[in-house]
Amino acid sequence: MFNWGEGVNKIVVEYQTFNKFVLENTMKTQPLLSAKTLWDIDVSSLNFEDAAEWIIERVFDRGSFDEVLSVVKYYGKEEVKHYLKNTPKRLPNHSILLAKAIFGLSFIDFKCLEKKPFQPVY
Repeated sequence: MFNWGEGVNKIVVEYQTFNKFVLENTMKTQPLLSAKTLWDIDVSSLNFEDAAEWIIERVFDRGSFDEVLSVVKYYGKEEVKHYLKNTPKRLPNHSILLAKAIFGLSFIDFKCLEKKPFQPVY
């Protein structure tokens, strides 16, 4: 006869073992960024953790959509959204519109628009 308690415990242990394996063996791969986006620096010498804010800002300004998705995947949706919302630097209009579309934000969410509101360019 099958012992349900023992079976469930075995499943839980296997699940925890699998999660531990995945966490230990999943390396955070650096985003693939083109020379066009980072034209003024040597990418091989770039520390992706120390320059996170600069990279996020640059990619949202000059990067392709694939590069934007790569950066969001690398740093995490919440960290990228937090930076874009809270940066005091004025972001370009297209960066603000892209962040709005990706993260479902509104203009009032951006700290950089507090002093000078969004001005659409026609």
